[in-house]
Amino acid sequence: MKVQRFLKIFLNLFILFPIINIAYSENYVLVSAAASLRDVFKKLKKDFEKVYKGCYIVINSGASGSLAIQIKNGAPADIFISASKRWADYVDHLGLSLQKKTFLSNSLALVTYKDSPYSSFSDIYKAKNIVVGNYKFAPFGEYTNEALKNLKILEKLKDKFVYANSVNQALFYLLSKEVDFGIIYYTDFLKYKDRLKLIYVFPNKLHRKINYYAILLKHAKGNTCAYKFYNYLFSPYAKYIFENYGFNVTFLK
Repeated sequence: MKVQRFLKIFLNLFILFPIINIAYSENYVLVSAAASLRDVFKKLKKDFEKVYKGCYIVINSGASGSLAIQIKNGAPADIFISASKRWADYVDHLGLSLQKKTFLSNSLALVTYKDSPYSSFSDIYKAKNIVVGNYKFAPFGEYTNEALKNLKILEKLKDKFVYANSVNQALFYLLSKEVDFGIIYYTDFLKYKDRLKLIYVFPNKLHRKINYYAILLKHAKGNTCAYKFYNYLFSPYAKYIFENYGFNVTFLK
């Protein structure tokens, strides 16, 4: 696929050359957040900036692994939200974090486009292609591998895989009907439920629990707005917003 080839080149360049490379003032909070959180963080940013005048949130969205590598390579970030313990620990072990908390949880879903002829899990064997996450960078790819391996069907399906470097890229393939199926986060299905068809939600027992981790980074030292936004993410209001977007909240319980 020409589009796939172009996106692969672009995303590889994005990993090597982070787009956020400007030193902001203390009024700005640089947030590197997993791609599956992009829409809910836009909502939180808008509401936070209304309440905390003079504070501005800048969101860098992408695969957790790509974001972690950007941070390792010196990309400025005050807060890192990872959809994987692996990449949260990676940044933490670099000695770059001030605080780390388990944040949210999610589920994994098999979906297809709305007017697809497919309607059951067994139809996956008829598919020409299935978009899944690139497990090297995108946590939803790791969880997919675990789930399919535990179902003992990974080897049967892997030749059909089209790899996406982020869940947003996977959604692009699904919404443009370039693939027959996709395995994505349940919350991402909810965002496009008018254009996607839900086939199956994988039981959590088939893979490690899909947790998100919020890390306050050392870059945030002296940035009052960064501390305010980090704490805001754990507020009752944020809990309400996250739940509205389909996430399971693991704090305030």
